[in-house]
Amino acid sequence: MVVFFKDVNTTEIKGVVAKSVDLVKAKEEDTANKLARALFRAVFTEEALRSCSLGGNKAHGTGSLAEARPALCRKAAEAIFSKCCQQ
Repeated sequence: MVVFFKDVNTTEIKGVVAKSVDLVKAKEEDTANKLARALFRAVFTEEALRSCSLGGNKAHGTGSLAEARPALCRKAAEAIFSKCCQQ
């Protein structure tokens, strides 16, 4: 499940909606990695970021017995990566 911000002060980029103030803050980041993280925080709720994975795959860490988590919205993730690659 993905929750997008819906507010009068929102901006839409490639069909993905986020608060304009969060996007302004994200643009201040100096690396693509920091920008991507800021955009993920702007688009997805904290709950979605904690409970979902990027691709919906099972964790591969040592000793991990966790089951696969639901994937974040692929369209939103691709829009974020596309924006970061432009920088």
